Amino acid sequence: MMDRIRKQIPAYVLICYILVWLVNCAAFYIGKLSPFTPISLGIPWDEKIPFATPWIIVYVLSFIQWAVGYFIIMKDSREACMKVFSGEMTAKVISFLFFMFLPVTIQRPEVTGNSVFDWMTRFIFAADTPMCLFPSLHCLDSWTCWRGTHYMKHVSKTYQVFMFAYTLLVCVAVVFVKQHYIVDILGGIAVVEIGLFLSRKLHLDQVLDRFITRVEEWLESRKTKDK
Repeated sequence: MMDRIRKQIPAYVLICYILVWLVNCAAFYIGKLSPFTPISLGIPWDEKIPFATPWIIVYVLSFIQWAVGYFIIMKDSREACMKVFSGEMTAKVISFLFFMFLPVTIQRPEVTGNSVFDWMTRFIFAADTPMCLFPSLHCLDSWTCWRGTHYMKHVSKTYQVFMFAYTLLVCVAVVFVKQHYIVDILGGIAVVEIGLFLSRKLHLDQVLDRFITRVEEWLESRKTKDK
């Protein structure tokens, strides 16, 4: 059974998946510890956007988009994996610097209804303190799912269109459920593009590939010793 899984899922995919998750958690949770006073980046347009809790469905389902989208990019090819996720992690490092040195907060509305959407929104509000807003990690991760398709060797046009369409829905959802400002959306998209650019110019994909190769070799040596 395990041998079959190893054949279907290469070791580099699992290693990269874990690494991306660790970088994300570090950027998000350590970023919440910023000692600086948070500011607001709201603009007049933000005030005109209504609070609509049904959009929480799109917001929550984005977690599935990332889990599946990231896996598909990684498994498509080692080259796509290294290029996309060296850029993605660079974007997360940039995001962390903003979280730490330019923290942004938002004034959330009170959720008074009793629908399933209202319950879900209250749960999200309670679980996620209104910090680490700029750039939006929701938009960053969803944008990566779509941009990553441009590096894949095996991808259909239908899948690309779906990822782009759902990414746009996520960008709309984050402002309708008052988790982000409009500026946060633009920031999330921008850091992905900057991360991919820096990765390409600094050859960070090669750095990531060498690191993962060493981890693969270490795991293989451990497996050999255990036999």
